[in-house]
Amino acid sequence: MKKLILTLSFILTSSFVFAQKDDFEVPSFQIDEVQKDMSKGFQYGLLVEMPDIELKDAEKSWKSDMKDRKAKVNSSRGETSALGSSILNISRNKMDVYAIFDRSNDVTTLTAFFDLGDNFINSTDTPEEYEAARNFVHDFAVLMVKQKIEGEFDAAQKELSKSENKLEKLKKENDNLHSDIEKYKENIIKAEKDIEQNEVEQNETEKEIDNNEDIVKFIKSKLDKFK
Repeated sequence: MKKLILTLSFILTSSFVFAQKDDFEVPSFQIDEVQKDMSKGFQYGLLVEMPDIELKDAEKSWKSDMKDRKAKVNSSRGETSALGSSILNISRNKMDVYAIFDRSNDVTTLTAFFDLGDNFINSTDTPEEYEAARNFVHDFAVLMVKQKIEGEFDAAQKELSKSENKLEKLKKENDNLHSDIEKYKENIIKAEKDIEQNEVEQNETEKEIDNNEDIVKFIKSKLDKFK
């Protein structure tokens, strides 16, 4: 029970601090437009900070999502490229998407670059695509929080299952111990009766011994007369 309490305490405080269970709300992330060096030069991108999300988990989910979009995914020098990505919410045409993940002070940062071919998505030249890309990056950050909580939920369920199995085992052991006690009681009652019977038989045997001693003495006295 102590282990379960410690585990649940860690889960509830690992991502967010809750005063009550009902205090949790789906988070909203700030998405910033930035210009940053990447494999294609100094380009516009969208940056989001994701507290308490592991970098490896974010990279894995991003790659999986890009592969689902029929992109050719590759990682090199800290940058993940997804060539020929199909993101219809942003554009009807396929695009090349680049992602750089960083982590500092328990915060994983994603900077995503969306190459339409003639230019990279930005708020000035491609405002409509920019808003769609912002939503895409925001939704990815929310997804990461959901996946983290799903992992915590699975871990909590496993701990609960372990505790339930442990309780069931303890109950069976308790039943067996009670059964043993009943058997011990029956054995004690039988042993007490056996003791009583044994004492009766001892008394009878002592009488037999006394009688046999008298017989022996009588016969011996007869033998002594032949001396």
